Amino acid sequence: MFQPRSDAQKIGVDSIKIPCRNGTSFTQDSIVRFELPRNIGFAQLSNAFIEMEIETQNDDLNAAANLTQPALMLDRSAGASSIINRCSIRSEGRLIEELNGYNVFANLANNATETQGAINKRSVQEGCASSYMIVDNPYCTTNKCIAPVAIPAVTPVVTGLTNANQCWKPIKRKVCLPLNTGLFNSPHAFGLAMMPLEVEIILEKSLRVLRASNPGDSATTLVGECLAGGAGTYQRRQILINARALYNGIGGNAPVPAAAANAPQAGEQNLNLLNNFPLRVGQVVRISDGGSGFAIGGNYPIEAIWVQDSAAATNPGHVGISFATDVTTNGAAADIAVDLLAAGGAPLAEHGTFNYRVSNPRMVIPKVVPPPETVNAMYQAMSKGAISQEIVTYTCYDNAIPASQTTSTSIIPANLSRCKSILSVPVSQDRNDNVLNSNSLCGQFLDATQYEYQINNKLVPDRRCDLTREAAANAPLVGPGNDGVLKPYRLGTHPGGFHLFEAEKALRSADIKVKNLNFITKNANVAAFNADESGSWFVGRSLSAGVGTSQNLVGKSAMLYLDYTANSNMVKLLRNYVVHIRTIAFGQEGVQVFY
Repeated sequence: MFQPRSDAQKIGVDSIKIPCRNGTSFTQDSIVRFELPRNIGFAQLSNAFIEMEIETQNDDLNAAANLTQPALMLDRSAGASSIINRCSIRSEGRLIEELNGYNVFANLANNATETQGAINKRSVQEGCASSYMIVDNPYCTTNKCIAPVAIPAVTPVVTGLTNANQCWKPIKRKVCLPLNTGLFNSPHAFGLAMMPLEVEIILEKSLRVLRASNPGDSATTLVGECLAGGAGTYQRRQILINARALYNGIGGNAPVPAAAANAPQAGEQNLNLLNNFPLRVGQVVRISDGGSGFAIGGNYPIEAIWVQDSAAATNPGHVGISFATDVTTNGAAADIAVDLLAAGGAPLAEHGTFNYRVSNPRMVIPKVVPPPETVNAMYQAMSKGAISQEIVTYTCYDNAIPASQTTSTSIIPANLSRCKSILSVPVSQDRNDNVLNSNSLCGQFLDATQYEYQINNKLVPDRRCDLTREAAANAPLVGPGNDGVLKPYRLGTHPGGFHLFEAEKALRSADIKVKNLNFITKNANVAAFNADESGSWFVGRSLSAGVGTSQNLVGKSAMLYLDYTANSNMVKLLRNYVVHIRTIAFGQEGVQVFY
């Protein structure tokens, strides 16, 4: 017969909500503060989270800014964690831990622990996403049932969208965000009765974390062709978009619906297949030359959006858009560019200011009620000295690497006694404040060639780790002999085994439960500013020989040698996260922190 452990403590658990101390609405660069007072008693901080509402743009479709803005979302991998630039935790004025570059570290940790289950959970809880397409945007809602409407500008009359029945609409998203810090990752109950906490969060700049849902052929542009025209100066109102396959499979060679999988549900119209189309009625877009050598000028509001039906003589299944006024062009009728944003990624003047808004942040704390004898024992221990608790925390040391520098030496001044790991994440500083740059929080390869750490005047590993395999992106497919079998990998598209071995050791020593390493290969292209498969490339070094071990770096040197090719012509910010153990002691003399 099963017998429960006699030493198992029976405790009560209840959740309380703590509102933000300094307001209810916040935007970029704001400071958000929470106070966890003594009267909570004891708390299970590892199960705590911040509950808040986030909107990436005004949910009023007719708002001035929304008339030109694309559908916006937060970084897909970091989700709501992307808005946290820095997180600090204090007790009675004494700093317990502080993490700069919180969002970059969160991006790395999320990628390393990514599974399909984790993706699904984070998409619901934390506002993460599997891609930057509209259908995966957590901060938009797509249409479900669309009634036919007559579009006079289109012949024949087809089913289309109206201003009240859009492809997408911005929404507020409620998220439940756990804090990735040492205290909030600790599995032990924490005594707020003896050590109250103050949590301070500084919000990141909007352009650094907001992303434009990908409109189609490129980061900025949809390419189409005009339907109407004549000799000389062309007067056109209708454009068919060429990037058909991107919008839920519509617009294949077969008439709509292209396949059974794309067929509308009962009560829905074919136009529901437009739920991934990035434009909407009433939106103002820029019409320009798509590369055919003629000039177009001006910004035009969209009057209608439709799918060219199967009876149409021209390109059935293509997405069509029309404008209330004629688009005047000079020259050929093909390759019209429809831009959401101006060339180079800068917003058009009428885009307004890109910004997100956080509303009603509150911290949900699981309150733990231990048995009275346990509480009495803790207070008795405090009367005789102090009670201590160890946490695994993170400290960031930044180094800038100039664009022209091919050999870099970065000093990591970690004057810490119990270091477990170093994770070094090079983040490009080019086009950093740009909604088209989906890699602004990602560590990037950027044509790195080799690396090596120096810890206490000793080079580790004992030879330079070669990274050049990642540079050969155009290497041919490999097959044994002449059997004609193409292997599903390319030389140069994956890191070498030595790099992966060192990276995995560093992550595991940092107490990150590694589920995959695929993310390290995903953004090895310098030009990949808007790659859906952006990962978080990094290098790292384990400083731990096993469970319960660490290295003492007090008074000792730590450096990283990281080399690049001459092609790496971007400014890099090297974020070195040193993972280490801290001891927090609280007693009659107050709170003490030992590094």
